[in-house]
Formats: sequence, C-alpha cells, structure tokens
Amino acid sequence: MIYLAILPAAILGAAMLARAAEAAGRRLPATRTIAIAAPVIIAALLAKGRVPLTRPASPIAMSAYEAGLWARDNTPPACVDYFSRHWLTGYWLHLDVLGNPRVSDRMRVETFDFPAVVGKWIEGKGLPYAIVENLETVPRDARAEMLPLESFPPAAVVKNVKAGSDPNFPLCAGK
Repeated sequence: MIYLAILPAAILGAAMLARAAEAAGRRLPATRTIAIAAPVIIAALLAKGRVPLTRPASPIAMSAYEAGLWARDNTPPACVDYFSRHWLTGYWLHLDVLGNPRVSDRMRVETFDFPAVVGKWIEGKGLPYAIVENLETVPRDARAEMLPLESFPPAAVVKNVKAGSDPNFPLCAGK
C-alpha cells in the first residue's frame, strides 16, 4: 500500500522546499528571486521525464480495427482467434471491438500470444475464424488452413478450413 504515501510525501516535500526557499530568501536578500524560482525549476526538472510529449501509439492498427469491425458483424464474436504481433492488440480486439465479456472461461486461459495461436492452428485446435494483423507474418503451416473472407491490407479476417475447427468448441461457445 505504498502508493498511499506518494501524495503526502509530495505535499511534505513541496512544503519543505518552500520553507527552504523562504529561509534562503530571508538570509540573503540578493538571492530572493532565485530562491523563489528554485522550487518551480526543481519541479519542472522532476516532471520533465514524466510528461508525455507525443501521443502514445494505439496497440490496434487501423486495418486490424476495420477487420475487427467486419468480424463483429459477420462472424460469431466468441469464435475468433487473433494473429497479432503484440498480445495487447488481440486483447483489445477481443474485448472492445468484438464485445466479448471480460469475465469468461476463455479469458482465464487465453494469452493472445502469437506463437500460441499459430501452434493451435497448426495442431488443428484453432477457432473457426481469426483476425490476422498481417497475413505475411503467419507461418506457412498455419496459413495453409486459412481461407480469407475479407481483406483490409495488411490485415484480414480468415476462416479455419481445417476439419478440427468447430464453432461448438467450448471456449467458442463461451462455456
């Protein structure tokens, strides 16, 4: 619970710095302006690395977002795997774009990790559909089982043509 100490420590530190500046200003009247400006300068130097100067990039590329919207409207949302370079892309596609529930059996076991999804598809345990962030990055063994349904270059929504994919798979059904 150390996070509770941050605000009081910041307030006490600011008060101590203000008193030190005030004491320095009283002892040496010539340095009064510098003493008054010192806390502001120190605060600016401390905040410099903590304030973002540019907007952070989204984990979802526009093409993957468009593929997610198409998949939401044209496939069962719980029956979609995610082939993305970063697990966060699959996570947000699954929850925000496709609207799947946060508390579910699938969320307890899903990693949204690219190698894990590729392995499932090669073994024939993949879900019936997938959103692929970039088809060219998918290994040939897994890509052979993909039938593109809709393309949003470089992303696409694909159907799993392997016999093992089943829309009634327990995780797909949300059980």
